[in-house]
Amino acid sequence: MHKAIRKNHTPVRRCVICRTNLPKSELNRYVCIKTESGEIKPVLDEEQVMPGRGYYICNSPECEKRFAKFRGWRK
Repeated sequence: MHKAIRKNHTPVRRCVICRTNLPKSELNRYVCIKTESGEIKPVLDEEQVMPGRGYYICNSPECEKRFAKFRGWRK
């Protein structure tokens, strides 16, 4: 791919709650990890570098509230 095209590229991700497409930098990323008790739960990945499947949530308070009930990460 041409270098000029790659310089201006902004990754886009979709909020799993409201389905809004936003630049990746404007979303919070959650990754599922296994706790010491064996339970799997989502954890905020502030640096967006943790391994595993990421779930992106927009910064709206409604989406943050609804994410607590979101079960899509259990698949």
